[in-house]
Amino acid sequence: MANEKNESREMEKIEGWEPHPTRKNIYKNLKTGLLYRRRESGSFDR
Repeated sequence: MANEKNESREMEKIEGWEPHPTRKNIYKNLKTGLLYRRRESGSFDR
């Protein structure tokens, strides 16, 4: 069940963020172009 929750979190669209094409927990900030890691809690870490 926890695995299903993680998969749905990674597939969701997040406003202002673009998912990295090859890394599942890396997102690009569309405003700055910087890459961030998505934490388990849903926040972003540089």
